Amino acid sequence: MHKLQSRIFADHYQFYIHDAEYEHYNDSRLDWKEGKKLEYGYMATEKAIYVSTKADLNDHCIKIYINESPIKSNYETNFTTTLEITSGKLLLSSPSGEYDEDQIEIANGTYKVSVCGKNIGKDMFSYNEEFDEEMSDNEYCNLEKFESYDIFIKNA
Repeated sequence: MHKLQSRIFADHYQFYIHDAEYEHYNDSRLDWKEGKKLEYGYMATEKAIYVSTKADLNDHCIKIYINESPIKSNYETNFTTTLEITSGKLLLSSPSGEYDEDQIEIANGTYKVSVCGKNIGKDMFSYNEEFDEEMSDNEYCNLEKFESYDIFIKNA
């Protein structure tokens, strides 16, 4: 069962998963031009994951699962790393600003985090049907047709 379900606007084809107190914008290791790219074009440090997305409309459903593991055959991408949480909060954000942030409270510690993508590159214009662009986040996520990410968090 997921702890959080939300739609995030991945401005510039990216969103971030990080410790709430981590000044990730100031970390040169996470500079998209100069930083080291990992699988799927992602970047990561001990306190943040930068996810590179593909769908043109940049809206993505995010579901966070605590103490669960992904079933690898359900996903097109599966990126796994560890994150250190020292603030008691894990934050989802994007370059578009603070109004597009979601957070969950989580005990301080080191976690194994898997970011699993499905329907990579699919958006509302990928299908021969019309969708209401003003649908709620839940309606959007429940369609399960568009690029989305399940994030699994377990103690490391």
